[in-house]
Amino acid sequence: MVVCVRTGEASYFASIRRLGEVSLRSPRPEREKQARDLLERYVSWLESDCRRAPYQWFNFFDFWTGPGE
Repeated sequence: MVVCVRTGEASYFASIRRLGEVSLRSPRPEREKQARDLLERYVSWLESDCRRAPYQWFNFFDFWTGPGE
């Protein structure tokens, strides 16, 4: 996971985090648990970063309107 947050007029803080791995050789139920763990870690990190810099997270694409609206 890569996150870049603006910290000043011309400065940024970039962080790179490895979420982990899912072993494809594990039995399916174990892979699903590993994938769930990765998802929960990702969501936790994203939530933390959004709270740290809440005004730097914005989706400029208006995905709530349909085509032609």
